[in-house]
Amino acid sequence: MGVCSASCGGGLHTRHRTIKHHALNHGKLCTGSLTETEGCDAGKCTSATPTPCKAGAWTDWGVCTPSAQKFRERHITSEGSNGGKPCTLPLKEVMHCVVVVDCKVSEWTAWDACDKKCGGGQKQRHREIVQPPNGGIPCPPDLVMTQGCNSEPCGRTDCKTSDWTAWSTCPITCGTGQQERTRVILEASQAGGEGCEEALTELRPCKTAEGKEPPPCSVTDCLWEEWSDWSSCSCDCDGGQRVRDRHIKRIAQKGGKPCEPHAKEEIAPCNTQKCSKKACRDAKWDDWEEWTPCSKTCEGGLTNRVRTLAVKANSCGKPAAGVSRMYASCNQGKSCQPSVDCEFGEWGEWSACTADCNGVKRRSRIISVVGKGQGKFCVGTLKQTGKCNPSVGQDVPAKCQKKPPAPCELTAWQEWGICSATCDGGQQSRARSIQGDPAVSGPDCLGALSETRGCSTKPCPVLCTPVDCQWGHWSQWSACDKCGGEKKRTRHVQVLPTCLGKPCAAEAAEEATNCTRKCHEPTYCAFGDWKDWGLCSTSCGHGIRSRIKNLELRSAPEAIRVLTAGSNEKDAVFSQKFDQLEQMADTLQTRRLQEMVVAFACGLMSLVVGLFLVRIVRRPRSGYTVLDPNAMLNVSVE
Repeated sequence: MGVCSASCGGGLHTRHRTIKHHALNHGKLCTGSLTETEGCDAGKCTSATPTPCKAGAWTDWGVCTPSAQKFRERHITSEGSNGGKPCTLPLKEVMHCVVVVDCKVSEWTAWDACDKKCGGGQKQRHREIVQPPNGGIPCPPDLVMTQGCNSEPCGRTDCKTSDWTAWSTCPITCGTGQQERTRVILEASQAGGEGCEEALTELRPCKTAEGKEPPPCSVTDCLWEEWSDWSSCSCDCDGGQRVRDRHIKRIAQKGGKPCEPHAKEEIAPCNTQKCSKKACRDAKWDDWEEWTPCSKTCEGGLTNRVRTLAVKANSCGKPAAGVSRMYASCNQGKSCQPSVDCEFGEWGEWSACTADCNGVKRRSRIISVVGKGQGKFCVGTLKQTGKCNPSVGQDVPAKCQKKPPAPCELTAWQEWGICSATCDGGQQSRARSIQGDPAVSGPDCLGALSETRGCSTKPCPVLCTPVDCQWGHWSQWSACDKCGGEKKRTRHVQVLPTCLGKPCAAEAAEEATNCTRKCHEPTYCAFGDWKDWGLCSTSCGHGIRSRIKNLELRSAPEAIRVLTAGSNEKDAVFSQKFDQLEQMADTLQTRRLQEMVVAFACGLMSLVVGLFLVRIVRRPRSGYTVLDPNAMLNVSVE
């Protein structure tokens, strides 16, 4: 026992014990107290009331330990004192318990190899019990798992694709662009074979031959063309018109400066002399010019040709009938995809002979280059058979002379297989085989066992939004082909139709109207007001827009009325300035005439004086007598 907890009045002393050997192999478990407390009497304390010892309540049983034991304990809440009754009771107890253990299994092993390569087989995997259960979760019943494998039929054919073509030529020389390469399906899968899942088209940013990116495009400013030559005069006499024009030679790009808003067409008078009476001359067309290059190199575009007047009508002649410009379609049905002819690869080596006597050997080849566009597609055999033992041209071996060959028969051709492409050209094949055992078939088994042909040659549809044809702005009216005749104006196709959009009507390219000019009467030419600005040539970046004003023919009174029309203050000021300008012009004309008269008189006087001095200088010196310096004009000759 330990030391008494009090020096008088009664105390406690405690002793402890532990489990020395735990139960093993289902041995008897320990049960009882591990701590005991006993009172001790150290004598009565003076003048004190005796107090008995008190213990607290037991705690709950603890968790069952791996050794199948659980514990609980209690504590002394009040020790005995002054001769009170001491505590003689246990403070810690142990008790047998059952340990609950769940079943534990290992992870699944990897799947075993399939017991068959084709036609349906089985493969297994398993797991084992690592820890048996003891009142816990039981072990699962499935410790071995079986699964089907290689269910595809034997003799299947997987899908095969061709090699990648070379990268296409980059469409740009600077900036950003894309290159494309393609491949096609050479042989479709058969008999449950694996299908092709690879991409048939690849894109990449443009690269040069050295593998570098193209250089960035330089800034391009807008540039006007030079003026064209003046056209022929619209009239031979009594005043006509001639025109010249110019166009935008280069549109601004990459942030370049746009063109300044200068005049696009100029008109000048010509042949203003009066007409003399002569015979009427009718207008005649010149020959058509050559067709212009097609606007597109493939899949449809537009071309046009023009003609001009070889002879123009005079004032009483008839104008030329018909249009001066004609449009036509071009490059219709021409694919944009480059045409490539299909090419077979080389034949492979002959296989081993199927028999020692009168057997059959085989060889095959593939398509090395697939046809595209308008190119030729492969038509021919892919597999061949030939006789062997003996081969063609060889003698029959001695051992085979007594054994006649069995007759050989080939099965009927199978249906043509699925085309390797649905559009833009593909290949499809069909096959047949040797009927019976090929090892004993005779030498009659000669010919093709597989052949191919082209298919789906129609071009692939392009997924795009239909775009209708759009005409550009009308040009200015041309000069009259004769006095009181007609004038024309034209326009060009600005946006070509694509993706089955509406085409442009050819007759909408030219318009004609009567000339309202009064012939053989004095007329005055003047510009009218500016028209509204046209639409911009582009929707983003730098573009061009234009506006026009037309020349108008006016008589002199009409011109005056134009200047004096209106009663507002602005028109009155303008009229006053016009009158002042006329007065200044008259004053300048009078002053110029006076200056010319004075200049003429001074010049005449200078000429007289000069002639007189020349005459004096040319006389001999000895023949002169000077009488008086003041009388030089009185000269006598001796």
